Amino acid sequence: MTGFSDYDPPIASKWVELLKQIRPNIASVALLYNPASTPFADLILGAVAPAARSFAVMARSSVCRDELDIDAAMKLAREERGGVMVVPEVFTTVHRDAIVTAATRHRVPAVYPDEISTTRGELMSYG
Repeated sequence: MTGFSDYDPPIASKWVELLKQIRPNIASVALLYNPASTPFADLILGAVAPAARSFAVMARSSVCRDELDIDAAMKLAREERGGVMVVPEVFTTVHRDAIVTAATRHRVPAVYPDEISTTRGELMSYG
């Protein structure tokens, strides 16, 4: 069996680095995803945690199941002097506009996994 993924664990370090460059005083990064549509979330968080530590930043999960959760995640990220990493998965793709809107409203820097994101008003992508 063969296949491919939108996510390669070493990319986590680059995502943290980009957020740190945009917001030098960043204290945390939240990994935004829906566990129902992201079976590999533990793999991603396992890669993000050491990358975040190398930049003196705390990493945490930000589980979102609907648009209210997205808004709450962005509000919390703002309060924590944080940034958001949007995991490449079905939920975040379907709710892309809500994620962009919430990040903009709460003034939270976010990194997205694909270039399509930046054409829709998102701050930056790397993938």
